[in-house]
Order: sequence, then structure tokens, then C-alpha cells
Amino acid sequence: MIFQPSPVFAADASNPTIERIQSKGEIVVGIPPYKTPPFYSKGSDGELVGYDIDIAKKIAKSLEVQIRFDRNSTSFNNLVKRAGNSEVDFAIGKLGTTYNRLYNAFPHYYMSFRHAFLIDRKILALAGKENDCNQPLVMDIRPSPGFEGSFFAGELRLFPHTELAWHEEPPTFIGMFCINTGEENECQTISDSCKVIASLPEHIITWLRLKPIYFPSPKHIKTKGFTGNIIDGNTVRINSRDIRNNWAEEAEYFLQKLMDFEEKIYFKTGDFWVFDNRIYAHGRPKLSSKTKRHLLRVYGK
Repeated sequence: MIFQPSPVFAADASNPTIERIQSKGEIVVGIPPYKTPPFYSKGSDGELVGYDIDIAKKIAKSLEVQIRFDRNSTSFNNLVKRAGNSEVDFAIGKLGTTYNRLYNAFPHYYMSFRHAFLIDRKILALAGKENDCNQPLVMDIRPSPGFEGSFFAGELRLFPHTELAWHEEPPTFIGMFCINTGEENECQTISDSCKVIASLPEHIITWLRLKPIYFPSPKHIKTKGFTGNIIDGNTVRINSRDIRNNWAEEAEYFLQKLMDFEEKIYFKTGDFWVFDNRIYAHGRPKLSSKTKRHLLRVYGK
């Protein structure tokens, strides 16, 4: 993206911007104060290199003037504002337009990026196959209208939980890729267990750390489940779906606190978000019976 003070930037003798630059014999180019290869960064000799640097040098060569790079801006927004104030002749960098930036300077695209999800073909070839948790490596999260269960295949409220709490080694990270957002106002929820634990009375924390709980596996998973503590070192495991009725009041209290601390997350088609399954419990409100929400889920260590 190139930002400049005036809306026209072409090698035209009648252009006052060009005339001003040529009259002083130098063009000052603003560069963001960051290192972003392959666009702009310092080479082994300490000189700036990259696509943006090459473009700026070619512009200077076509105008038959010297070039000076200015990296004194404090941020992307500050760089654009300085270009609009003629503190630099133009600014170039890997950044996009916003309404505020359009007020400050005139943009010219020379490259446009689209969102993409990059994945190793070997991993993609495993889609549909199971991992050591007896779960697909890439799972469709697509609720079925009318389904009675309150888990991923249904519509009902999904209480805060950590993924695969019933497995001896739950995944460390969960990745969600949004294919379809579903109905308006449908969202995910996330609860930071560190904040929740910090709000608990000491006797509740002690119970959660020392009292083993049995986490049964879902009926369609042929494993024996897992017995362990809700707080296990730096890891929290919780799943209310099958075992809520068997918990003591301390576990119920913790679950209620997780719900109290829930934050809503709204995402758009193409969004990809990753969270730490050891710390964050996730869930969702009840879905519409007409929902078309479609997510892809992956696990990571």
C-alpha cells in the first residue's frame, strides 16, 4: 500500500507533487517502524531491503532524484498521518486502509492479500482419520437442527468445558475455522480459568486441586474415561455434559463461576482462532433451530 499527500502520483510535469520532489532533488519515503520481510527489513549489511524498498527506489529512479528512507514514525497510523501532512513525500508498507487513514492520506494499492488457511498436504490427507483420542483430526462442527444433545451436533446450550476432559492427555490447543457464521447473534463463549480461580474461596481451590473426579468418555467413544483433578497443576479440565449430576457442590460452584466469567466471541466467515485448552473453557448459547453454522475444528499439541 502506498499513501501520499495528494490523490495523483504520476511522472507528469504538470503535477505539483512531482515538481516539488524534482525541484529539491530528493524523495523522502516513509517506511513503517517494523521489520516485515519480504517487504521491508534490514539486510546483513544494515541497509533496507525488500519489495517495498525496490518499488520506492524505482520511483526515485524514474523521477531522477535521490532517495531517503524515513523510519521515524511510531506506528502504521502515525506513518499515514505524516504522509498526509507532507512530512514524507509518500509512505509505503504492508498495511490496509481504514476510514481514519483515508481521511489522512490518499491510498494506492499495488498488492492485495486474501485470507487463506495454510495447511500441510500431509495433514490434510489425514482429514477423516482419527488421532490418538479417537477423534477426527479435522472435525466438522455443523449442528443438526432437531438434534437433542447439547454438544457439537445439537442446538442446545453448551456449557463451558475443556476439550477431551475425559482423555488422559487432552489437546493443548484448539483451532476453529469459520465456514459459515450461522444466524445473527450466534457466537462462541470463552472463560479464562485463571481469572475464575483467582476469584474462588481458598477451600474451593483446595478441593478442585485434591479431589479426583471421574470424567467418562462420550457414549460413541470406546475408551474408559479418565479420573483426575479438575485443577491439575497448570491445567484445568471440566466437562459438564455427562457428569454434572455426580459432582459435589464445589465442582458446581466452579462451573457456575465459569459461566459468570464467560465472554462472547463473534466471528466472520474466514476467521480462524486458536486458544489454549489448558486454560480456557469454551461453550456457546443455545442455537437457532434454523442455524447454518459450520466450523472446522483441529487439535494441536
